[in-house]
Amino acid sequence: SAMGQPVLAVLSHVIAGDYTGLIVDPASSPARLVLPRDLIQRMVEQADPKLTLKTLLAGARTPETAAEIAQAMTEAPLYVAVNKSQPDPSGGDRLGVAEGRDAEGNRILELYSHPLEVVAMGRGDQPLPFTAQQLADALAKHEQLRGVVLDAAGPWIQLTRDDLAPVLALAEGGTDD
Repeated sequence: SAMGQPVLAVLSHVIAGDYTGLIVDPASSPARLVLPRDLIQRMVEQADPKLTLKTLLAGARTPETAAEIAQAMTEAPLYVAVNKSQPDPSGGDRLGVAEGRDAEGNRILELYSHPLEVVAMGRGDQPLPFTAQQLADALAKHEQLRGVVLDAAGPWIQLTRDDLAPVLALAEGGTDD
């Protein structure tokens, strides 16, 4: 038998109890997932308590979805994927931020709703918190960034600069130019 429960309720129950972890889909060996208690604790601590972005991404897509997600991005936690890039002239390592290209070859910044979304990509990237203000400033300073893709491992959405108007408004009101 199966019973659906809100994910944060289940994870909080594991943390509050005397459990060492959680097994997801135990009958599907070898594809089952074992989540140790320490990982669950970090997952819950780093999660948006409302799971705003993930809920919108997982929901039905309507003509309003892009606008709702862009508005939510102004308040919800965001992360970028970073990894070592080309060495800088001083001999140190530089960090590169993950981005992709759309069908027309335009630069698209990769954003994530939780640090584990970065890890799920399996590229060895590290998650770095990225505020809506930082996103607004990056978009305002780099016109060649044509948009973002949120949670590329899925469910995902690509948003254009036009879709990101609520985020860009933060740069317009938050800069001292």
